[in-house]
Amino acid sequence: MPILTLKISANAQLKDLQALSRALAALSTQVLHKRADVTSVVFQRIAANDWWVGGEASDQVLMQLDIRITQGTNTEAEKQAFIAQAFALLPQHLAAGQHMHATCY
Repeated sequence: MPILTLKISANAQLKDLQALSRALAALSTQVLHKRADVTSVVFQRIAANDWWVGGEASDQVLMQLDIRITQGTNTEAEKQAFIAQAFALLPQHLAAGQHMHATCY
């Protein structure tokens, strides 16, 4: 039962949370072969004064995506592919004119 947690800065404007949730769940199904019906996606908004990069606050969108999967159920190549595709997916769901900070993970 994978769980994906996307921490996003409060200033992030996402086009459609449900669409992003579905896209992340689909990605875990396609790349990591996880069952969509037991995949959870959680969004956590972090206030600007609670998220610092290099000791400074940022006007740019900050994101951190964590996924928890059962140890040993995926190869390193599958995990690397998921990370690369998720990183490419996230900015597509930001509102026009918003960009992810370089330190997003």
